[in-house]
Amino acid sequence: MFARLQAFHAPNARNPANAVADLPGFVGVAELDDRQGCATTLTLWRTRADAELLDERIAPIAPQAADDAVYEVDADVPGPSRRSPRAAFVGRFNGPVSLQQLTAARSRGERIGSLLAQLPGFVRLVVLWHPTERTMTVIHLAESEVVLHQITTLVTTTPLSPDEDPALLPGPDIVTRQEVGAYRWVSSETPPPR
Repeated sequence: MFARLQAFHAPNARNPANAVADLPGFVGVAELDDRQGCATTLTLWRTRADAELLDERIAPIAPQAADDAVYEVDADVPGPSRRSPRAAFVGRFNGPVSLQQLTAARSRGERIGSLLAQLPGFVRLVVLWHPTERTMTVIHLAESEVVLHQITTLVTTTPLSPDEDPALLPGPDIVTRQEVGAYRWVSSETPPPR
């Protein structure tokens, strides 16, 4: 599975969720707003070609994104909540992320993801990997700000296992809190095995 992450400097300049959801290969969409006038659209697709063809397929209504990249979906972990999320954390690892850091992050992510999958009010965790730039973006979607706080507590208080090296798990370079507008997921597809 692949993702397209697009940032727009005007809150109303984004790809319309309804138009995106009708396209071939569509898996999911979440529209995020950072409350500072910037909007981000996350879309998930079955193939890289579907993700890359987004602008062409919705032209001429496609606005120009300030930042736009296609990522591999490293993890898609649905939570117990089936409600639409209202709040999100976006954590960015600017990289370049080393192979050792990536392996450690994946291992830690599996442990944390299994705990998050049981947290009431948790909607979804999506981990994006850009193999060329060697960057990672982690998006937590939740029903409310209260649940985001619980996610933070869970992530920061879960002890490292004996085989986890803290030097390989520095945490994200940037974390932003976002409001979630439109949200739609057609299935609980998981990425292909690595």
